Amino acid sequence: MSAPVTVALLGFAAALAPEDPNAWIYFDGRETAGAPRLIVETGEGGRRETRPDADTVLISYLADRAWGGLPSLSISRSDTNRVLLRFRMEGLKAVERAELVLSLHLSQMPPREDFEIGVHRVLEDWSETDARWSRAPAFELEPAASFVVKPREGELRVDLTTLARGWATGERPNHGLLLKVTKALGGDPSARDAARGRLYEGVALEESVKKALERSKREGKPVLAVVVGSWNPKEPGPHEEHLFATALAHPSVTRLVATRFVPVRLATSPNDYAVAATGGSPPDPLQPLGARLAEVKAPALVVKEGSGARILEKIGTFDHEIVARFLLASLAESPPPKDVEDPWTLLEGGWVDQAEERFRKAGGAGGAVGLSAVADRRGRHEEALDHASRALEEKGAHEALAATRAGVALLRLGRLEEGRARLEKAGANSEAAYWLAVLAALRGEEEASRKSFQTISSDRENPFSKLAASWLAWPERMRIHVSPIAPRLPAPPGVSEVAVSGRREEENLVGLALDYLCQVQNADGSWPLGDPGVEDCRAGVTAIGAHALFSWLGALPVEKKPRVAAALARADGWLRSNVAAADPATLNSFGAAYWLDYVLARQAGAREVQAACDLVMGGRMENGAWSYSKGWGERWKGGIGGWPVTEKGRAHSMNTGLSLEVLARAKAAGARIDEKPLAASVKALLDMRVRPGRFTYTWPEPRNFEEEDASIARGPLCELALWRLSATKREELRRALDLFGEHRPALRLPVKLTGSWLPPHGHSSYFWFFAYYHAAQALLSLSDAKSRGELARMRADLLSVVEPDGTWVDFEGTGKPYGTAMALLLLKQTEPAPR
Repeated sequence: MSAPVTVALLGFAAALAPEDPNAWIYFDGRETAGAPRLIVETGEGGRRETRPDADTVLISYLADRAWGGLPSLSISRSDTNRVLLRFRMEGLKAVERAELVLSLHLSQMPPREDFEIGVHRVLEDWSETDARWSRAPAFELEPAASFVVKPREGELRVDLTTLARGWATGERPNHGLLLKVTKALGGDPSARDAARGRLYEGVALEESVKKALERSKREGKPVLAVVVGSWNPKEPGPHEEHLFATALAHPSVTRLVATRFVPVRLATSPNDYAVAATGGSPPDPLQPLGARLAEVKAPALVVKEGSGARILEKIGTFDHEIVARFLLASLAESPPPKDVEDPWTLLEGGWVDQAEERFRKAGGAGGAVGLSAVADRRGRHEEALDHASRALEEKGAHEALAATRAGVALLRLGRLEEGRARLEKAGANSEAAYWLAVLAALRGEEEASRKSFQTISSDRENPFSKLAASWLAWPERMRIHVSPIAPRLPAPPGVSEVAVSGRREEENLVGLALDYLCQVQNADGSWPLGDPGVEDCRAGVTAIGAHALFSWLGALPVEKKPRVAAALARADGWLRSNVAAADPATLNSFGAAYWLDYVLARQAGAREVQAACDLVMGGRMENGAWSYSKGWGERWKGGIGGWPVTEKGRAHSMNTGLSLEVLARAKAAGARIDEKPLAASVKALLDMRVRPGRFTYTWPEPRNFEEEDASIARGPLCELALWRLSATKREELRRALDLFGEHRPALRLPVKLTGSWLPPHGHSSYFWFFAYYHAAQALLSLSDAKSRGELARMRADLLSVVEPDGTWVDFEGTGKPYGTAMALLLLKQTEPAPR
């Protein structure tokens, strides 16, 4: 098939692919020449044209910030961005016709299809300086007007006659308009708002460390500091949402904290942590707690103990059992209050030994149920099952609770279907209902699970209400982090990353990682993401997930193959519909490149390889380089978040190096790639090069992060691409790998902390797996004794930072499925040669 025909077919198929929820458009603001206008024609034949006296944007993921000074007014398909407008109407009485005129522009991530925007009447006064998502004025839920946006730039006109007449006559007060999509894609922002509003519910946080210490002294309880990394201390970031919406929201943890601790939220800047961790001495907010900022990487829990502290840092597995075990181990031995006799109250308060003693004395079914709960609290789930099963043998008043305890124990042991059958016999038990809703979500029964979570969430007396609200707000994030199965790898209290060694242990780890990918995979075959804001990464994450399953399928025991093969088939189906069929100009370039990487790994037919090559080449910018996508790179104007204004667009060496590297391998395998544009792309990458192993991060302007230590995440990949295409020498690739080996420990600094560029090396959390995977490819291509030794050291790095549930993560946005799939590929790349 010729390239033009392939591209034509892909373009036709792109119409069948779903719209990206992150797609957005914008209108010129009132500060610009193309400002919104309200044109009013009066009954006397007069005509008045006015610009807004106020306009602003409401942004859900930056909910506490006001954006009245922005020159553009953005609206997203996911309804995360809304627009407020207000026009003065003084002096107008008889309105014959009113028309709103907007100047429409396409963003770096433009929509592909038409969509509708509703115009809602605002019911309260507001100002540009104060209006924000978290403090937005009320508005009528039903739109007073609506209009269709087509994905092309130009002028839009909207009939607002009815609204304007009401304002002019004084029938309705004029508080302006709110513009938002009528049908949101990618989740419910209102549910996210509701969950964020309940984030700290049940955890009575003190206002400051000072006040927490004062209360600790009065009440004789230790301070529990929830340490979070945040660029804005007043805004909860994703990691903080993870922690408060999952582990700290579980009733067993919430009650323990309320009874035995004085909790306080402590927000630290990622920059301050980076400075402290690399030898600097910024102000240390942890010093009063007996800890040091350099030793406590958020997200973390710190319990003050005398002059020191117990620490659970760099949390990546947000499991309630891990947190409860840490908290229990942090409590000094002390008798319960004399007036507390009820064993269930003792258990909730962390007096586990005393609760166990009373349950044993109670005997019978009630005592057995209590002993099952005690064993569950200690993480002894076989024992918990034994006690619950004994209680079930005695029919009676405790039967529903015994069925719940048995069902939960079976879930924690990984026997999900048996656990579900037990929980279904537990009647109206709140814990049983919650876990059944979780199981439904994991099976892809979205409507059933959503209704169950809505029922649980609406009952504020239900102890699982907050967890259910979080599932409604972030269904994919909760799939990633909330598992009915207990963490499998042994980790003492206070340890959030474990080291794995030994052949049998590594084989077990691979099995756990594959099981995780199969368990959390979406029903449509894609993998969930940790943040709704990175939807454009789904293509790349799913291609990497499929590649990981494929790479291990042949080595699996016979009994494990069917599940992995079924998951792989679902992933392949999603990739055919959503990546192979995508518009190359709008597809995220990581998605296109990792799709080709996977196609080459499974040695697909020539036609599929050619189509994947055409997809990658279709995302190439006019200057020969690649950005996140062609449209994003060529429309980038800067002027936001400290980036300078530019008319040259914005390409990236990471994307350009990756695209060229996979194209080079495809070309070697026989794919047809036009030499002229390929040569222009090689020249672009060479222009990004400072010297061997050193590449600017962005290009053509600004050039940044060009130093040796700042370039190691992309240096080996870019040099490998150039070497494969005969543009550089082998020794220059070796130089890049030597720099990587020298500086690679610094790549861990931002992992699980922030996706922003941290000083002093300018690394982001998502660089870690990217850098390791492509450095391993480069080392394998050299295939000498030195490279084999370096691969072994990289494998050791990987095996020293495993999550207790057998997964990996570097960036909260792309999430654990991405990290786990990348880790599986690295384990395959770095396998020792058979002896």
